[in-house]
Amino acid sequence: MGHCIWGLKRANPSNMNTHFRPPGTPVSTRAAEGLERRVWTVAEIEAMVAAGIIDEDERFELIDGEVVPMSPKGARHEVLKGSLNDLWVRHLPRAYRLIPETTLRLDARSFLEPDFVFFEATTRLVGIKAQNLLLAVEVADTSLRYDTGRKAQS
Repeated sequence: MGHCIWGLKRANPSNMNTHFRPPGTPVSTRAAEGLERRVWTVAEIEAMVAAGIIDEDERFELIDGEVVPMSPKGARHEVLKGSLNDLWVRHLPRAYRLIPETTLRLDARSFLEPDFVFFEATTRLVGIKAQNLLLAVEVADTSLRYDTGRKAQS
């Protein structure tokens, strides 16, 4: 993998895996139009996390093989998410469950980190797929364009 190892988090570079990233190295890049990018699979990303190449707490999503860094969550985002969680937990019928901030694996080249996923209570968490997901909710404070664009098309 050699030169293909990079940090994926925009916020607070001091939290990144310092074993593989020299201080001061950029944490993200934008490819010039027309240049090919390396396509990653969910299995490759999970193997890099297991090997310690990518820290478990790095915030990114994998969309059609492309690693997309995620913005840090601000206070407004967290307050609204907490309020929604309280409301939904109190009123959700027993036939349904919700899980906040879980990894949703869509296919071999895509995973998302929605703020909430809703599914039937008979579905095991590891069995949640796009086909049996009832609702995915993303609380958008600064990421509305991304959430309603590229992410929603996944």
